Amino acid sequence: MLCTTPFHWKQSSTKKYSYRVQFKGVANTNTLYAIFVYLGRVIKYGSSKNMLYVTKIFNTNFVQGGEVMIQNYLISNCLLIIEDLNQKFDRHDSEEIQRFAVSDFDESDLVFLIAYPFRNLMKVSMQGKNEDIKVRNLDFTIEVKYLYATKSSAGNYSNKRKFHESFIKDFNWLIKEIKEGNKGKTAFVIGWFNTYGSFSNIMQLGKNRGKNPQVNIDKIKYFPFLYTPSTECHVNEITYRYSQNDSVYTSESYSPDTISIPDLKEGKVNCIFLGKESDKFHFAIYY
Repeated sequence: MLCTTPFHWKQSSTKKYSYRVQFKGVANTNTLYAIFVYLGRVIKYGSSKNMLYVTKIFNTNFVQGGEVMIQNYLISNCLLIIEDLNQKFDRHDSEEIQRFAVSDFDESDLVFLIAYPFRNLMKVSMQGKNEDIKVRNLDFTIEVKYLYATKSSAGNYSNKRKFHESFIKDFNWLIKEIKEGNKGKTAFVIGWFNTYGSFSNIMQLGKNRGKNPQVNIDKIKYFPFLYTPSTECHVNEITYRYSQNDSVYTSESYSPDTISIPDLKEGKVNCIFLGKESDKFHFAIYY
């Protein structure tokens, strides 16, 4: 099985910027060495806000109430991916990143980027089931969705995937898992390149189809990291809730948003958004 390793991006015959390594359940020695060297550089110099938060994550207890919590592992993994992509595309304009996002990157790449820090504990399976990543011993199950949209010659974004296909199907699976007592061991992760202007360009958030429909508030509730000026606004008015007051980068402890699910009698669905306006990639972790 082949995977894309973010620490060794270079030109190849298969993908423009990817370096592909053999991966059969256990990362090879060179890959592991690169991971530890990279983490060592991060912890030693702490040169970015993303990495400073990662070091805080590594220094905190990954256990809550006697149980290992999946979000703590995913936060550190995702922040490392964001930082690596920031460095990778530091001198690339949005059009170049956009082409890469559509032509040279896909969901399998994102799955492997999230999975590889688990090393020999993980099993990757992309067979249509809601278990892209299984982590043995920790009993974690992670579903991953990569969001993107194509751009027409007229400069308009096109996202033909329906809301149910892009989000609700996997979100409903997460609710089912929580109801069965798997809170803290199951997660749904969505990721996307921050080159689309509005989140509505990669997720259908309107009441109907069209270039700029009125926003569907019932859909917005699933994305607490979005800001809508009013219930009557249109999708192009939706922006990210980038805030220094509740940013993941400004505090050692981050309080996730809670999504209200009426029929979820026990447990709850939490959402953690990872991304700054300057970041090349964003994540939302649902658990």
